[in-house]
Amino acid sequence: MDETFDPYRKWLGIAPEEQPAHHYRLLGLALFESDPDVISNAADARMAHVKRFQTGQHADLSQEILNRLAAAKVCLLRPDSKAEYDRHLQASVESQAQAVVSSPPRAVPVPPPAAPPVGSDAPTVAPPPPQVAVKPSAAYRRRRRKTPWPAVWGIIVLLAILGLAALAMLARP
Repeated sequence: MDETFDPYRKWLGIAPEEQPAHHYRLLGLALFESDPDVISNAADARMAHVKRFQTGQHADLSQEILNRLAAAKVCLLRPDSKAEYDRHLQASVESQAQAVVSSPPRAVPVPPPAAPPVGSDAPTVAPPPPQVAVKPSAAYRRRRRKTPWPAVWGIIVLLAILGLAALAMLARP
C-alpha cells in the first residue's frame, strides 16, 4: 500500500497542516456550528462521499475515516457532549492564537507582478479563473435517459395514425 497516500487531503480536502482535524473541519462545517440539521446533513454527505472508497485500494482507511465522521456527528449532535467539546476546542483555539501573537512575524515571499508584453501599452489583467466542468451524477443521467421515451412513443403513434389515414384515402374509390 502507498504510505504517502493522505485520505484526509485526497477525499475530504483537509490539508496536512490542519491535521488532525477537529470535528467541525472533519465535517466541513463552520467553527462552532450550532444547527443540528446542518451538522447532520454535512455528516451524512461526508459519509456518503467516503463510502464510495470502501471497495477500493484504501478500504481500511475509508472505514477509519467513516468511524471518525460518525463519532464527530454523534458528539456534535448531543448537546452535552457538544458543549464540552466546544469548551475544549475554544481553549485550544485561544492558545493557538496566543502562540501566533507572541511569535515574531515571518517574511512571506511575494512574486513580482507580471510584466506587460513588449510593445504593448495595454495594462496587465489577470486571466480569468479556469472553468471546471461538472460531471452530472449517475442518478441525473438515468433520469435524463428516461425522459425521451414518451416523446418517441408519441411520434410512433402519430406516424401510425397518419399511415392509417393515408391507407384509408388510397382505399377510397
